[in-house]
Amino acid sequence: MQKSGQRRELKELCGTLGLNQLVSRTVEGGVYTCREWPGAAQVLLALALVRNRTGSGWLVVVESVRDQEEMASELEAWGEDPLLVPEMHRGGEGVRADPDLEAEWLGALARLVGERKPRLVIITEGVLRAKQPDPNAVRKGLRRIVIGEGLDPLKFVEELVEVGYRKVGTVTERGEVARRGGIVDLFPTQADVPVRMEWGGDRVESIRQIDIHEQVGVGEVGEVTLFCGQANQLPCRSDFLDYLGSGWGTLTCSESGEGERLQNCFTRHGLASEPVREAGLAEARRRRVGAEVRAWLTRGWRVILSGINQGESERLGEWMVECDLTEEEVGKLEFVISGLGRGVAWPGAKWVILAGAEILGRTETGRGYRRGKSLAGEKWKRPAFDSGELKLGDYAVHLQHGVAIYEGLGDKPGGAGQCISLQYANGGRLYVPVEESYLVSRYVGVGKKRPQLDTLGGGRWERARAKAEKAVEEFAATLLRTAAEREALPGVAFPPDHEWQGKFESEFVYVPTGDQVRAIGDTKTDMERKRPMDRLICGDVGYGKTEVAIRATFKSVMAGKQVVILAPTTVLAQQHARNLRERFSDWPVVVEELSRFRTASEQKTVVKGVADGSVDVVVG
Repeated sequence: MQKSGQRRELKELCGTLGLNQLVSRTVEGGVYTCREWPGAAQVLLALALVRNRTGSGWLVVVESVRDQEEMASELEAWGEDPLLVPEMHRGGEGVRADPDLEAEWLGALARLVGERKPRLVIITEGVLRAKQPDPNAVRKGLRRIVIGEGLDPLKFVEELVEVGYRKVGTVTERGEVARRGGIVDLFPTQADVPVRMEWGGDRVESIRQIDIHEQVGVGEVGEVTLFCGQANQLPCRSDFLDYLGSGWGTLTCSESGEGERLQNCFTRHGLASEPVREAGLAEARRRRVGAEVRAWLTRGWRVILSGINQGESERLGEWMVECDLTEEEVGKLEFVISGLGRGVAWPGAKWVILAGAEILGRTETGRGYRRGKSLAGEKWKRPAFDSGELKLGDYAVHLQHGVAIYEGLGDKPGGAGQCISLQYANGGRLYVPVEESYLVSRYVGVGKKRPQLDTLGGGRWERARAKAEKAVEEFAATLLRTAAEREALPGVAFPPDHEWQGKFESEFVYVPTGDQVRAIGDTKTDMERKRPMDRLICGDVGYGKTEVAIRATFKSVMAGKQVVILAPTTVLAQQHARNLRERFSDWPVVVEELSRFRTASEQKTVVKGVADGSVDVVVG
């Protein structure tokens, strides 16, 4: 079996897979479609086209936002960096769009009119149908500033304020600018993170991205491009294709029509004996993976196993041994580390890639395409409005107007586009454009008492908000006093990570997000300090909070400490105990559970084990 050191990144294999054969004699310009091809095959074709491009680049058109992000994630695993252009629906005059979505949209258009154009762009049918701003208007609104440029900081800030930027003390939101002497903090309206510009005399001496939470510079970028204007004031009369110019090829994965033409072209030139196809879990299991792999090897195929990390890659090798492959056969297998969620085979080139996500039954790759990546960290964007979160008649809350009854989505009288309809007291009704849906949320209260509806233009909601803000301030003051008292108490300083810690963490089957990595690092740093740790890990369901706790638990046990994990419900305690046992199954860690699901004698045994030290972790 290949040793772990021989495992490679998937992108390192690209030059050895013969992708140029797939398109070398078929790319003649025009539009190709492959809707009826499996998803992984569409990705492979897009990769082959962009790697063998003869023109400016390739535009890939998919049906939905989900298809767009899945294709981007797969292409990213192959080493590409595609540009995603989001769908941007704007309402009537004065309607505010979601600032995150608007920034992503404007940033994508800015890249398309810039000097360094992307070579691969993925859009949805909605983007193709929608009218876009004139490319020349976007180009004229962009301003590029580089280190060494002569610029008056005071005049620069005044110019930004004139075109719509807001002057503040601390920059936290897009469209804000702050100046402190020869330092200017700026959050461009089309960017994901703010930047800090420092002057030396009358020239820009440094440009760095800012960690928005710590307000410190985190990485030199050398230049900054900002949009000097209001995106919502740009008239949308142009087609998206106006941004591409000449020399671009197009691959359409959402409309049938020319897929047969492309496949016939492949067959005519003898490039493949059968279409590129997906090698999915269901098919693999039907044919018994071991026998299928043996047959591929016998026919001289390259069989490549893709794991999401080192631990999963090693498990795939072990799994193949369990499929009764001989040591010689396992030795012929190739292992790569990538985020591929689906396998793909190309019979014409005699190779197949099998994804660990499918073989091991892991339904999610843990590597969703993350938009808005930057040196200053990754930011999860607010999703578009989901009408499934609210049902007709539910109580909803508008950030500015208070509690109302949700009446559904519909067109506002007068034709201002699709809106969320909210009914207030005394027959008042508010139409919220979907672009401002981030201002609306489901009402969550304590108990079964129905909330009182607010009145549009009334003062009750403002008074309630002011009262809540005051209570929060008082509570914060109490927490501050408590934290100060804790700082003075002595604590336990844990040693650095045990030699087993890295091995244990590599077994995690998902790729940790940037926020997860940061939370894990901060937690370990706290544990190694002498003062008591006081850290709260926040995140939505499924975002990886438990893994942070599991790694901290392992570190504690390796340091000879016992760990108690408290859960809010009995069912959750049972789930945590099961997950911990599974994660610690290969390690000398004893996990027990204390809940009403255990008998009195079982609970007594667990308590005894905690007392004598034979139990390392107890969940209750």
